[in-house]
Amino acid sequence: MSLGSIETQVQPCDKYGIEHFAQDNPKLFLELVEYLNPRDAEILLCYAYLQKRPTDLSILFGKAGHRAEEDLHKAAHKLAGLIEFGPEPPLERLQTILGAEQFAKRDFAACIWQYARCRDFAEMARLCGQPGLRAAMMRLCKKLHAMNSRDEGLLAGWLLWLVDGSNPNGKGWMKRKRCGRENKLGPTVFRTFKQEIGIKSNAHDGYLLNPRATKHSPSGKGGMHAVKIQRKMKFFLRVKNG
Repeated sequence: MSLGSIETQVQPCDKYGIEHFAQDNPKLFLELVEYLNPRDAEILLCYAYLQKRPTDLSILFGKAGHRAEEDLHKAAHKLAGLIEFGPEPPLERLQTILGAEQFAKRDFAACIWQYARCRDFAEMARLCGQPGLRAAMMRLCKKLHAMNSRDEGLLAGWLLWLVDGSNPNGKGWMKRKRCGRENKLGPTVFRTFKQEIGIKSNAHDGYLLNPRATKHSPSGKGGMHAVKIQRKMKFFLRVKNG
């Protein structure tokens, strides 16, 4: 039994109609968004409620336009699968779509259903008698996605949500350290012809904007400068924009 309904629409940004679903079912939308990883949740919230499109998202998250659009499609695909199947769909629903698909001479649908309950690939390797379930699920996701069918496509999105970011050697999700790429909000490097670009705050903080030496200007003086916004300035910009 699905938690909601998805109608395929011919729209370049949102073929699953996530924006309309968020407006019609706000409570269910927010409930399911919590199952997504933080970045996917931010993208969908910005898209559905703040009316941000790929160009705006590329600026907000510091990515190229086509990358931002890919991330939006990926997040919408996961959420569409969650809307249709829920976090733990019944085994019969998976078997109806997957049919006779097998993994390690076992019912593939049963293996996926069991993993959705335990979220532990090490435990699944012990139960199935061999590892490789995660890789097999990723291959199945691509296979279903290539069928261009509604149920198979939504199941591919649900599998993508289930596998993407999961811990291949243990239980739960991979623990990734947040790096500068994930923390970055918008571009941090700009170009300027202005020579006096140092903005001195005080003796301890130094300059918030510093010139970077280039091959045309090794000393960082004269000509075009590459200006990098430091952490304090990024925080200042976030507070101002907030």
